[in-house]
Amino acid sequence: MPTLHCVAMETLSLEHQIQSVQRHIAFLKKEQMKLLHDLHLEILRLQKYCTELTHDLEVKELEAKQQGKGEDNFPELEEKCKIMEAQLKEKEKGNLELHKELRHKESLVAALRSNLRNKERKFLEELKRRSHRVTVLNTELQKQTEAAAYLSFQLHSTKQKLHGTRQKSTALPERPPEKPSIPQPSTETRPKKRTQKSHTRRQASSAFHCKGAFKDIVARERLSSLEDLEPMPDPALFLYTTRPRPPSRRQKTEHSTLDLSSKEGPEQAHPSVKSHGGRECSPPKAIEMPSSWTVNLASTTNVL
Repeated sequence: MPTLHCVAMETLSLEHQIQSVQRHIAFLKKEQMKLLHDLHLEILRLQKYCTELTHDLEVKELEAKQQGKGEDNFPELEEKCKIMEAQLKEKEKGNLELHKELRHKESLVAALRSNLRNKERKFLEELKRRSHRVTVLNTELQKQTEAAAYLSFQLHSTKQKLHGTRQKSTALPERPPEKPSIPQPSTETRPKKRTQKSHTRRQASSAFHCKGAFKDIVARERLSSLEDLEPMPDPALFLYTTRPRPPSRRQKTEHSTLDLSSKEGPEQAHPSVKSHGGRECSPPKAIEMPSSWTVNLASTTNVL
């Protein structure tokens, strides 16, 4: 933003300079036209005056010849002619000085035009350079915002995983030892590989479930630990709006396998057990995360 403000200020100053130079040029042109008009009028007046004088001289000479007094009036006429010639010479000198001033002003106008062109060229170069710099800074800012959003998401996911591991480690020593109950034979017919897995899962579930009061305490502790979790910061503040990409075949297969395992796992490993009060207690469902949110823990630990 400060670079754009400086560019705007420089453009305004250059525009003011251009306007002042154009005003000076217009003023000089007007003065030049006035001087030329006055000179033209003065020349016409002098020509008219000279014609009048010559006419008067001719008339007087004719009168002198007619009257015979030409010899007496001749020196007076010569003096008048000399005076008029001196006046003409003075006016010619003034005209020459005015021509010199006009030439000097024309040279000043040419110098101002060249200076203005140089300033305009420098301003355009500076504007191009700063616009390129602004684009570079915008790209860097976009990259940094994307990196910040990615790191915030990784940080939140690692916090959740660390909290889950701590919760498991604290929950394991608090469980009282119990004798494993004999699993009942299942009526459903399944393949051989799945029967072994279901047998082990049923043993683990029978060892996991205990009395109703203990289950209520564990459920309350889990709810309080979930409430203590910090909420995930909104990554939309750092990201730009982009169109969602269609999921690939690999992601579809991963989703299908995750759904199957999540459906089979809770039914086999955590069956519903009635407590002393007659209520059915079931363990909380696992929170499923989309495949696009999977992150590399090694990279997050290195960053932290």
